[in-house]
Amino acid sequence: MKELYILRQMLYCISLLSVMVSCSTDLQYTGDGSFIDNGLEAVNHRYILNLGEINLNQRNNYKFKLKNLPSKKFVIGFDFVFEKPTKIAYQPSETRPNNAIVSFKLMANDVVITTLNNEKINSLTWSQPANNKNGAFVYSRNHSYFLPDNSKEYTLTFDVNKQNSKEKTYITELVLRSGGWK
Repeated sequence: MKELYILRQMLYCISLLSVMVSCSTDLQYTGDGSFIDNGLEAVNHRYILNLGEINLNQRNNYKFKLKNLPSKKFVIGFDFVFEKPTKIAYQPSETRPNNAIVSFKLMANDVVITTLNNEKINSLTWSQPANNKNGAFVYSRNHSYFLPDNSKEYTLTFDVNKQNSKEKTYITELVLRSGGWK
């Protein structure tokens, strides 16, 4: 009887271990930036790939390699951080704090996956979480989404074609999000 109990416990542990190993395959990201997996129980964003701070106040070009992304729908966007709480998402686009004109292109094996061409940041979609009015996630409803194939390597090029002409500047990071954001 005791041997049967021990055998069941061992089988349970082996099963649990195999499930944990199979879930950890998404953690093999090896490209640029900082990749975070918030786990299966994540309330908001399961996966966040932070490609770092970008300067929207001067013309510039950025290039990133993305490799071994989880095969989940991602959105390419910008995290803005504000000094104090604001309701920026509800403001008219022309009054939003940044009017830089940007472009990006996501490619895999010389095939274009998605592009954004010469769009003003302030005219994109500005999303603010209800519990944090000190930030906003900015993205294009028409051009930011893609579903990666984790066997492919992607190249993301990002260009600031015309710098922000507004006085105030804010910390802005280029990020990719997946899994229940907004």
